[in-house]
Amino acid sequence: MNNPMNINLRESVRLLNNEFQEMKKKYENDLQKLKDKYKEHLDTLNQTWLIMHQQHQTSQQMLTVINNNMKQVIFVTCLKTTRTIYEALNKITTNNNEAIHQLENQIEYLQEAESFFTTHINSLQQLVDKQNEILNKALDSLFKDPNV
Repeated sequence: MNNPMNINLRESVRLLNNEFQEMKKKYENDLQKLKDKYKEHLDTLNQTWLIMHQQHQTSQQMLTVINNNMKQVIFVTCLKTTRTIYEALNKITTNNNEAIHQLENQIEYLQEAESFFTTHINSLQQLVDKQNEILNKALDSLFKDPNV
């Protein structure tokens, strides 16, 4: 029985089914786009946290270097320098050349320690600068799109 009403009804059901399938496909595509955008956003956040963690580690390293230099170089050096000057003053009447040589060695040691410290701190500062640059780029990309 193929009366016009049945044909019309079948055609309407078929059209509605097609429309439903298209809507379903569009929804799945939109959902996938949203998932991809969210994943990309999470990846950016993770990278940002990683950079911040690296900056924290670098800052800790800088503080450790400064602390160690304070303990091992500055205080020890000042103590040695004071002792050397004391001994030099005591020996100045008997052995002038040895006292001067000791002071020259101490000055050389101080210069080497300062050079090592300065080089290391400068390297760490350059790393911090690079990390800040990358962090700023990551944060800019996070906040440039208000829909994210």
